[in-house]
Amino acid sequence: MARYNGATALEVDDVGPTALDTTRWRQRSVAASLFAGLASLIIYALTCYRTITWWESSQYSLAACTLGVVGAPGSLMLTVLGRAFTRLPFGISPAFALNLLAGILAAGTIALTVRAACNLYGMVAPDKPLLGSWWIAVGIALGSLPLAFGSVFWTYAVMFTPYMLTAIVTATILVSLLRWWQTAANGVGWLFVIALLIGLDFSVHRTNALLIPGILAWVMIRRPRAIASLRVWAAGTAGLLAGLAAQLLIMPMASRSPALNMGNPSNWSRWWDYVSLKQTGGGFLFNVFPRRSGFFNHQLRDVMDALASSFTTTGGTLAWVGAVPLVFGVYGIVSLWKKNTRLAVALAVLFIATVCTTVVYFNIPTGYFRSLHRHYLPCLVIFALISGYGAGAAVARLRTPDGRRGIVLAGVTLGLIAAGGIGRLAGNYHSQDRSRSHFAYDFAHNLLDHIPRDSILLTNGDNDTFPLWYLQTVEGVRPDVTVINIPLTNTSWYVENVLCRPGGVAFSRPVGEMTGLHPIPWTEHEVALPGYLPAEGAAPADSVRLHVAPSMEGYLLAQDQVILEMIQTNRWKRPVMVATTVSPRSLSWLSDHLSLEGLAYHFVPAVDPGPAVAVLKSNLLERYRYRGYAEPATPIDATTRTMGQNYCVAFVVLAHAVRDGDGREPCLKIMDAMQAVLPLERLQPAEPVAAAVAGACTTP
Repeated sequence: MARYNGATALEVDDVGPTALDTTRWRQRSVAASLFAGLASLIIYALTCYRTITWWESSQYSLAACTLGVVGAPGSLMLTVLGRAFTRLPFGISPAFALNLLAGILAAGTIALTVRAACNLYGMVAPDKPLLGSWWIAVGIALGSLPLAFGSVFWTYAVMFTPYMLTAIVTATILVSLLRWWQTAANGVGWLFVIALLIGLDFSVHRTNALLIPGILAWVMIRRPRAIASLRVWAAGTAGLLAGLAAQLLIMPMASRSPALNMGNPSNWSRWWDYVSLKQTGGGFLFNVFPRRSGFFNHQLRDVMDALASSFTTTGGTLAWVGAVPLVFGVYGIVSLWKKNTRLAVALAVLFIATVCTTVVYFNIPTGYFRSLHRHYLPCLVIFALISGYGAGAAVARLRTPDGRRGIVLAGVTLGLIAAGGIGRLAGNYHSQDRSRSHFAYDFAHNLLDHIPRDSILLTNGDNDTFPLWYLQTVEGVRPDVTVINIPLTNTSWYVENVLCRPGGVAFSRPVGEMTGLHPIPWTEHEVALPGYLPAEGAAPADSVRLHVAPSMEGYLLAQDQVILEMIQTNRWKRPVMVATTVSPRSLSWLSDHLSLEGLAYHFVPAVDPGPAVAVLKSNLLERYRYRGYAEPATPIDATTRTMGQNYCVAFVVLAHAVRDGDGREPCLKIMDAMQAVLPLERLQPAEPVAAAVAGACTTP
């Protein structure tokens, strides 16, 4: 019997990736990739949102359903892909279908990451036969799963946003980089592909562009002469320009005047303003100096927190395996160093450079109101590749030719690797299960469906605007209501293309004058509105006088001028409502004439009118839906808690009105009804709200 290093010759079915067996290894790599992707997809499908949710998800869902234009920098690829996906006959709501698409992209990312790790292992495998190639492939697949079930990745795998598209592009770039490494002498085609992907992905917050320094280092480490090659630079430049040119499609999309047309980039000038983020002055995305917070103690730490939550911590009964993925990540670099030092250095530099470039580029301010963990996904994907490779290398090292001993050692190692992914799956499943989350949908529906017909509704931000626009446009909920986002009225494109178009609101001044509004010097003015006609044929009430103070440091903002002009021209023909999410500082000159009716105030001619008790009581106790707030099985995130406090404040106002009119007992019943549908232990309201709830029925 043939011998190899003292070991019995291996069975044909048990060999690994030798020069003569690359086909078999490739087949097993594909099988491992499909296994990891399918396992992830099943979990994502079970836990994804069935409808819209907060922040970007509603905006991107609306854009996909209408082929619209989202806020700059947008995500052209995601919009087009989502539009095509919603046309398939799934028999489910468009929002549900789009959230499933996010899960498919996430599962594809995991599959490609496993594939890249398998390719990396095949590149450095020894030229001799290896035992247990199936074991190695499974180890790599299991070693990549902690990313899939880490809190950062899972959060965006169940909602339709650009971030899973970013992740799958990152994974595709990693596969392409490894292929180029193998064919560096004649591999300019792969550099073209990499540059093309970066160009196409440019609209997604430029996140994959942050890989460019690491990619340049990768090329120089593998083939130093390539950096001076005209063919290399020509391929990279051509790919990048081809990808960037796709952004020109935004112009014809905007020219269609879709329901969502942020910035209206329908001509060259507006298109350039859109892609260069001129509307926000470049935003902090371009302001890398001065640093807005400590580089090491805050900004770098934020990236490290995202890595830690994905690869070093878990909860539940398997908390002890929390460091397993990190250990295999470190082992992966050490093992690769021993087998191919140059490749190990290139991979480590790619990871470190991407982390550093990400920290420098985003320059997050101290106390920024939202986590930026979603922008660190490329860093997480690169580390998952390293960790997956390390897991496979560990299995290969322990799967010795010693028969049963090798099988036992490899089996124990596989169990430990699997525990890393299972621990995250078990520890995060409840907090990431969004299948019963209807908070954003119900909030938007409650706000829209229970205000007077033909209302003009003033809103303030993403979470009280995009869900409403989605419901109106895609699901046909209350299209008679005109939803006006107050901050957007400071932009000329919004005033011209949304407010002044047919079916919008009326203004007495011409469109050109309205779109040219800008902050003007202002001292407090008394503005008289025309008399209110309480009923047809009745005598008009006295004119209403508004005391309009400066919006900001002696100036009246364009938004105040637009809303004031709208109110004057409206002449009480359409009800004007203000969402409770609008800050008291916005349009403060309206505050003396607002009567609370639920999630919105009604602008009325009376001064200090107090709440509309009958309408408020009917909305809060009979009409509104509060699904999930009182259900322990439905996780509540921080945004949902914040938005839910609008209900609590409305209940407190109603309780005060009932207490003043009917006494303490009816007041207590109101608060008991609130506690039944909005348990405070679940909402964890801010201190002022909690204090107001506690003292709602106390005699003043």
